[in-house]
Order: sequence, then C-alpha cells, then structure tokens
Amino acid sequence: MTEHGIEVIGDNPTVNPFDLLTARPTGWLRLFLILAVHRQAAAASARSVPWYRLGPSRPVGPGAIAASVIWWPHLGDAAFQRFRGELRVTYDGHRVTLGLTGQSMGGDAEANEVTLTALLRLIVTALGAS
Repeated sequence: MTEHGIEVIGDNPTVNPFDLLTARPTGWLRLFLILAVHRQAAAASARSVPWYRLGPSRPVGPGAIAASVIWWPHLGDAAFQRFRGELRVTYDGHRVTLGLTGQSMGGDAEANEVTLTALLRLIVTALGAS
C-alpha cells in the first residue's frame, strides 16, 4: 500500500465547490474517474467501468468539508487495484483547495500519484477555477 496526500488549488471557481461534493446522487464523479485513468485504460483492456463509493460530506473545519471515497478502476495491473481515503474541499470564497488523502493498493506508486493528481485537477477545472 502507498500513502497519498495530494492537494490542488484553484482560484475564483465559477461554481460553489461545496455544491459538487454534497450533490446526490454521486454519478457526476464517474466521468472524472474515467478521465483520470485514460492513459492506463488505453494500455489495458478495462474489465468494467470504475466502481466507487463517495460517502456523505461532513464539515471538517471552517470552510471545509470532506467525504470518504473508495475507488476501484478495474484496469488490472495498469493502475492501482483500489484507493481508499478522503476527498476534502476547502473554500474561502475565492480559492478552492481539493485534497485527497489515503492509500492505494497495487500499481506503480508514482503512476498512482499522477492519476490521483489528475483526478483533482479535472475537478478543479470543472469548477471553473484557474
């Protein structure tokens, strides 16, 4: 298992980032997960669409909420088998910080870090943050 602690920062999002993490159902996340592993998916035959579970959000401090996340990419040896951790959003009205902490099981540690960072960057971009 590899420990991860990643943050991506964006300025002036056009969408309230808290609305995204609290949205139910959580189907919005699946496309971001697919895009985050697109390089690995091209090199492997995907067994199925990624499976994930995004828990309910909860306040974790001033201007911050978090939710548990579990993600199985289903790409065999081309990516980690599972990521289990927490997705955190901090927002002060101008700057949004998305953080992902947790453990990946399997795969190359460096490639896993790139994939998890890509996921956060994709979400920040979708929020309209620069």
